[in-house]
Amino acid sequence: MLAGTFLDSSSAEALGLLTHLVEPSQVEATVASIAVAGKPEDKYPGGPADPENATVAFATSFYSDGNMSSLMSGEVPDGFDVSEKVVSRQLKSLSRAAPIALSMANDLLDAAADSDLEAGLEGELRGLEGIFGSADALEGLSALIEGRRPSYTNA
Repeated sequence: MLAGTFLDSSSAEALGLLTHLVEPSQVEATVASIAVAGKPEDKYPGGPADPENATVAFATSFYSDGNMSSLMSGEVPDGFDVSEKVVSRQLKSLSRAAPIALSMANDLLDAAADSDLEAGLEGELRGLEGIFGSADALEGLSALIEGRRPSYTNA
């Protein structure tokens, strides 16, 4: 997802965040149809629904495994231009996130990529105390409540 920007419904569908994109008048009939069909076999396909979509192509390329070390250190990955609006927005959004949270999220995603959903969720649950017990978590929540920008210490 492109953090710091609003995600339109077409992009959300292309990313695989939505399974059905319908007009408001069709919601009831669609829900009934889904209920009759039951749970799909491939509920979590592990990839975007439409890899050719511009938002998906950017997100997949920008947030690729090869770019994560650059992004985690606040640098522009090779092949991207910081003067491009979407690139600068992503970097700005990442710069406002707690470094410890980004690192933990990256570690969890790496671990989940090498396991099944159940093992990935277990890993996330094991890390909850570490995530929410950090000084940065308290700082983020305090800043939100106080209406100010957080000042993270990576602790």
